[in-house]
Amino acid sequence: MRLTKLISILFGILLLGAILPGTTLAREPETDVFVGTASSGVGQLSPVDVDPKNMTVRQSDGAVGVGYVYRADGNAFGELPGFFEYVERGYLFFKNPADPTTYLGGQYASGVFKLTPREERNGPISIVDTDPSAYRSGTSSLPLPGDHGSSNAYAAGLNKLGLLPHGGSQISYGYFTFTNNYGTQTGYATPDFRNFSIRLKFDVN
Repeated sequence: MRLTKLISILFGILLLGAILPGTTLAREPETDVFVGTASSGVGQLSPVDVDPKNMTVRQSDGAVGVGYVYRADGNAFGELPGFFEYVERGYLFFKNPADPTTYLGGQYASGVFKLTPREERNGPISIVDTDPSAYRSGTSSLPLPGDHGSSNAYAAGLNKLGLLPHGGSQISYGYFTFTNNYGTQTGYATPDFRNFSIRLKFDVN
């Protein structure tokens, strides 16, 4: 009798989930690696598009901020593979916006991955950076492994990928962070940030 009653209760829960909107059982989070290439700033030194109509002033030093948009797309590999688009917005600050040499840093405002799974019926999934104030980015370098000289094919390949300055002996790379309810995760990129990869854990709505 107890087993029969349990089966009846479980069937009732599943039936309610099918009939009533918003009562479906919670789904486990997914984890993917997102590999993308910038689609903004084509033909420019920086892979961003600026909007001179979107401006602000930084209170701390009076620097003028010009709005920027960084767009990228690519593929996600992992538990929920598919195609994604990424949009990042923020400001680039200058002492004098007409003079690029007066650049005084940037401010990240928002970042959203829009994932369209290959086999998902619920449509696109938005993965939003929930804490822009925690955002960090920059460039760094590491010495080449000792068994690879800077003039061999290995180094030449790194140079072609944009990870090695010409004639250098350091592997250069960019890094950036993205925060959601699973914490702050670090992604890696070419020094110009035109190509990147980041591993993200996220909820599926």
